[in-house]
Amino acid sequence: LSAALDIGTTFSGYAYSFKGREKDIEGCKNWGANVSVCNHKTPTAVLVNKDGKFEAFGYEAQERYKSLEEDELQMYSLYERFKMQLKHTEKLNRDSMSMALDQRSFPLMDIFTMTIRYLKDHLLKSVNRGHGRSVDSEKIRWVITVPAIWSGAAKQFMREAASKAGVRDINRPMQLIIALEPEVAGLYVASKYQTSGTSSRETDAFRPGLEYVVMDCGGGTIDITSYKIQPNQTLNQIYEATGSSFGGTKVDDAFVEFLSQIAGLDVVSTIRQESPIDWLQLMITFDHKKKTIQNKESDKLNIEIPYSMHEIAWEVTGRKLSDIVNNQRIPGVKCNKRMLIIDHDIIQDLFRNPVQEIVNHMKKLMRLPQLKNVSTILMVGGFSESPILQAAVKEAFGKRVKVLIPDDASLCVLHGAVAFGHNPNIVSSRVSRMTYGQGVMVTYDPEKHEADKQRAEVIESIERQTNMMLIYVKRGEVIKVGQVKEFTSFPVRVNQTQIDHEMYCTEKSDVGYVDEEGVEHVGSWTTPLEGKGLDREIKVRVFFGETELVVQTRQIGMGDKEWVQRSFDFLSS
Repeated sequence: LSAALDIGTTFSGYAYSFKGREKDIEGCKNWGANVSVCNHKTPTAVLVNKDGKFEAFGYEAQERYKSLEEDELQMYSLYERFKMQLKHTEKLNRDSMSMALDQRSFPLMDIFTMTIRYLKDHLLKSVNRGHGRSVDSEKIRWVITVPAIWSGAAKQFMREAASKAGVRDINRPMQLIIALEPEVAGLYVASKYQTSGTSSRETDAFRPGLEYVVMDCGGGTIDITSYKIQPNQTLNQIYEATGSSFGGTKVDDAFVEFLSQIAGLDVVSTIRQESPIDWLQLMITFDHKKKTIQNKESDKLNIEIPYSMHEIAWEVTGRKLSDIVNNQRIPGVKCNKRMLIIDHDIIQDLFRNPVQEIVNHMKKLMRLPQLKNVSTILMVGGFSESPILQAAVKEAFGKRVKVLIPDDASLCVLHGAVAFGHNPNIVSSRVSRMTYGQGVMVTYDPEKHEADKQRAEVIESIERQTNMMLIYVKRGEVIKVGQVKEFTSFPVRVNQTQIDHEMYCTEKSDVGYVDEEGVEHVGSWTTPLEGKGLDREIKVRVFFGETELVVQTRQIGMGDKEWVQRSFDFLSS
């Protein structure tokens, strides 16, 4: 069984299929049925009680929170949009905290663990209910999707949360694969059209030899990767993954700023603090409407205003909310007792910045020589379903390339992850986003190191040049999946009992020292040493072609011991 979990910024879900019936992908299709909604995904929302115990997830979490009485609010906290903290939290570690709607904090690792455990349990119940039997846990390959632009620390964070949630056996690391969202989405769509058996505009876009770009436009991020289809139907990545934080939630941010302008910052701040349930409902309503609003001048956006907002406006300003808004005489904006009515021009303003940022980012990419042969742009992800974003991308690039938006754009990542679980080797090469290397000391050489003499240090009577960077892979370097790079390390002290390997990365292609500007420490691992002396040789194997870094080490001359796989620690505090 290949079982995929897609934890999005705003919505999450799962899907699965059995070996031998790979294309018969199943999942939950009726999320929200108890609240008269029927979706393939559910909101990424976790309800936690005052004791830190899990209460509910998704639509159920939101509905239970909205139904709380005022004296019950202190008993629960609702956590949403916590996924983006894995990208934006500086020095992400196991103690990083998440902030709830009521401004209370809770360990981020626990929030992710609760999310993964809930989706895992729901999936297993679905399999049992739909097929009348449970599945041996050892025969399940789990796939969790992440943005391609995420750091090693963020990927490790997800892996550790998954392990805590019981998704994998710690002794079977390949039971869980971390998959890259735009990559698996592109795989799914390409495979779907390649096997359709008909000749069409879409099928022709995914013939061997052709190149395409995947724009994964989600709630939190836009994630972009590019591939060339090989004769054997595998994919070669042709340029490093790029992206930004201009996902669909940036439109939400623009709406909040717009409300603050027309109703007053004090009114908006107060309703968020004093009536978080009504604020949640307001934003849920806007989120639903922003995905369906058409790119037509005649379209208006009608947003129902919670009663508490009228009360708060009167308490804060002594004026009716409708008077505050209407007396400003802003063209295209009206307010009455029930609705805030926004004309098309204002709607376009809300979308303008995030959409323009996405288009500008794509324009820079499409000018690169590496992408000169791209013939198709594939739009996937929930935000790709927005007609306004679709129109902007087609206007910018439609004359040069085909712009394709699958009917199931919001499910491409999830379904692609299931397929990837069955065949992780479908991608034959990837392009490194960063330059990676290890900090090392070498014997000081005046001819090589004189200009950087200040880094020299005498250790056990030997002068060594410190902080040098042994480069494993350079930014932009193409690495074949399964390709192995081998390096050698030696101790610098006779009685040294272990080698502490420190991993660094930088956006620069060429770097000499780990303390140069722009070089960041990203992780570490340790290799135990046997014996004594400076001639003890440690071989290091680095596998860079996978979605995550893999390292193996072995001490030479100790009976040719087997290679030992080492775990990076990207989350050191």
